[in-house]
Amino acid sequence: MEFFSGFVDFPLFEYSEEEKRFQAVHHAFTSPKLEDTAFLESDPGKVRARAYDIVLNGNEIGGGSIRIHTPELQSKVFQLMGIGTEEAKNKFGLLA
Repeated sequence: MEFFSGFVDFPLFEYSEEEKRFQAVHHAFTSPKLEDTAFLESDPGKVRARAYDIVLNGNEIGGGSIRIHTPELQSKVFQLMGIGTEEAKNKFGLLA
């Protein structure tokens, strides 16, 4: 008997005590859940990612995320991660 399940509601960020800043759990281009965007400024640790994993019989067989599609939101996520405009352009070019 096969058992499929999906996992969602992953956190978008985790706080690094060592670096004293938030880091992306998946990657810097994962979109936050739209209903959580209000928490970006007030409580970034509460923001959930638009990401998922698919599991079959206890084994992860796939996963992914919805990307950020607006420059304003992408900029806000970079800022929360301590990535300034120049650093974002240097690291990510046209994606920043």
